[in-house]
Amino acid sequence: MKIETELLVLTREHHSSLVLANKAINVARSKDEAKITSLSVQISQSFEASFAPHFKTEEAFIFRPLIASDADCQDTCLHLIQEHQALNRLAADLADHPEELLSFGELLKQHTRTEDRTLFSNIKYLSVSQRQQLAQASEQHKPLERFF
Repeated sequence: MKIETELLVLTREHHSSLVLANKAINVARSKDEAKITSLSVQISQSFEASFAPHFKTEEAFIFRPLIASDADCQDTCLHLIQEHQALNRLAADLADHPEELLSFGELLKQHTRTEDRTLFSNIKYLSVSQRQQLAQASEQHKPLERFF
């Protein structure tokens, strides 16, 4: 699938998201308590701040406009917004509940893939102006904190 220019930054960030998701899944499955605790604390301390610009850009410049203009995307967009909230909650709680690392990783992976495969193809429903705003907002993002 051709990646629209306006989605290049978000797509690169999704790569980092998938790397983090896979790392969380693999560390959780390793049963190595020290690694699980270390990664859980690291995610708990920095996930929300690191991913906030990404989530806000998606919600403001993709989800909300699609909810308003394309009824077929409405349920998907609302669900993805709920998943952003769930990911932030799970991440925040990981320091105290490292046993949730696998759930966090699986949700992050599934969420990212849904956006890539389902939602991003609907960018065609955004106006030229909306797409420009999306690109401008994305370009302001600092690189995602590295968890790997």
